[in-house]
Amino acid sequence: MMDFMEMECTFSHCFYTVPYFTIQKDPCIIVCSLIPGNPYPVIESPNDKNSLRGYNQLHGYQSHYVVTKEENGFPVIQEDYDNQQNCLFDEIVYFKKHRCFLYFYWK
Repeated sequence: MMDFMEMECTFSHCFYTVPYFTIQKDPCIIVCSLIPGNPYPVIESPNDKNSLRGYNQLHGYQSHYVVTKEENGFPVIQEDYDNQQNCLFDEIVYFKKHRCFLYFYWK
């Protein structure tokens, strides 16, 4: 989980957190449950002109959900599912801290 403006980001695979974990001043891994509410399915590249990178939550949604590829963190497209050659991870960005229920954390 990482702070980014007023949002939190969670990942379901510890390996996927390494690029985020290593750049933090005081890193930790948090094990928690999350109530995502109504998640918006993110499918566009973060490099696209109209991407959601840095945006706040969309009206009618309580979180953003994206399935990503291991090698670049970009959203998965249908071909990736068909080929099943890439390791897939998922990422949930949520906007209210009370949606996360902490079990424990490692520092």
